[in-house]
Amino acid sequence: MNVVQSPYFRRAYKKLHRNQVKPVNDAIRHILSDSTCGEEKKGDLTAVRVYKFRVLDQQFLLAYEHDEQMLFLLGLGLLSRSERAPVGPNTVLLAGSQGTPTGRKDPF
Repeated sequence: MNVVQSPYFRRAYKKLHRNQVKPVNDAIRHILSDSTCGEEKKGDLTAVRVYKFRVLDQQFLLAYEHDEQMLFLLGLGLLSRSERAPVGPNTVLLAGSQGTPTGRKDPF
């Protein structure tokens, strides 16, 4: 499957810190293995899916479209603290996640 980056995604990816690049790449690999893993948008954006994942203590969103031969990476962004959904049992923990959603070890 070919991966195509939009200019918007490319700019956001370029601005990532070094410790954020590997988890984003892992999320892209996860999408390549299961292209239906993201939430499907509604209305005019029904072809777009959004995959939510956590890096350290930040929640990222990766917007993409897919078909049989191509994966189009549309956008990458952070959720602010006020927009974050509570961490549930289906939350994907990446990069530094050692048991807690923030990646910090439990103090007890």
